[in-house]
Amino acid sequence: MRNLTFLFLILSHLSATSQLVDKSEFDRLVIADEYNNNYNVIYGRVYKLNLHDSLPNLTLTSEYKYPDTLHRIYQGRIPNWDDIQNRTPNKPLGSISPHLIDSLIETINHPKGLNSLLDFFRIDSIWHSSNKERLIQEWLSSNEQNDKIKQEYAKYVLNDFQQFEQMAFYHVIQSNSSGYSGVTVAFENDIDTLIIQSNGQESFLIPFMSDTTYKNYDPNLSALISEFLPDDIIINKRSLNPSIRDFEQGILTELTFKVNFVDRKKFKKYLSKSR
Repeated sequence: MRNLTFLFLILSHLSATSQLVDKSEFDRLVIADEYNNNYNVIYGRVYKLNLHDSLPNLTLTSEYKYPDTLHRIYQGRIPNWDDIQNRTPNKPLGSISPHLIDSLIETINHPKGLNSLLDFFRIDSIWHSSNKERLIQEWLSSNEQNDKIKQEYAKYVLNDFQQFEQMAFYHVIQSNSSGYSGVTVAFENDIDTLIIQSNGQESFLIPFMSDTTYKNYDPNLSALISEFLPDDIIINKRSLNPSIRDFEQGILTELTFKVNFVDRKKFKKYLSKSR
């Protein structure tokens, strides 16, 4: 059940100010990039680099898919399925800037609440004022089958910046029980591992979480992680760093869901008073 109280807690959430990652305590950075289709099909890749090399090299350490026996069924239906093999190639992929690593750690150590979301695309009330009519027309053209009340409610939501902002928040935190995109960032040494995992299924895959106290909704963290991932096989790279166009479409899709639950009697009264 979606409710404003829960959303408020997310917006106001800030984790403890003590830093989560101390680079000097770890030797390696590991990134796992995975897609899980309701545990029926799982495929992914694992990358690793040494944190303290002068110019760290990213290595593809393993690649996997399950079940491999369903190759013919999933051929062409799941992106990259044919290209991913069950293997441990230990293949060097190229150097990573130490500055990128430091930026990643800095962003992890300064978690943000969900209210940082729109800042990533520089979306504010001025942007909204310039783009709301375009978004309204796009939604209406894709939802001509909806009745008048639903269409008017969609226009009402998209016309109001605060309503639009809430729709963006709902878009990134909504989840389903079928497809799970998963990204894990781990810092390890020979005796210990610190794990940070994505916990979202939509744009940016936010929040990123570690144990029970750390949550980070900063889309910049997602975008930084995407910079480590190569372009040859795309699993979660685009979800981690979506275009503003993809982000807009996610919001409009969320709105299509929301109009199905409008309080028709209450909204009709609102329309009568506003005329």
